[in-house]
Amino acid sequence: METFRGVAGRIVALSSGDVYRAGGLLHGFETGPLQPVPLTEESELRTSLNVYGPEILARLRAVFAWLGDEYDKIPVDGAARADMSKT
Repeated sequence: METFRGVAGRIVALSSGDVYRAGGLLHGFETGPLQPVPLTEESELRTSLNVYGPEILARLRAVFAWLGDEYDKIPVDGAARADMSKT
């Protein structure tokens, strides 16, 4: 974020629907009422982190060797949102 501050006008962070609470409901990581659709950037995020078990991480590592044990995309969203408040 620091590298591109003042150079780039915006950030684009690619992710997937599993960062949203609605995705957590679908996969059983979250509880509670259904979420409104369509999902937007303002939709609620999952409240639980590191939801991928060892078996799933092992399968993902077969494709993405760099994947760590604490793989989760929600911290990327948090970092981008926190940095937006600095501008």
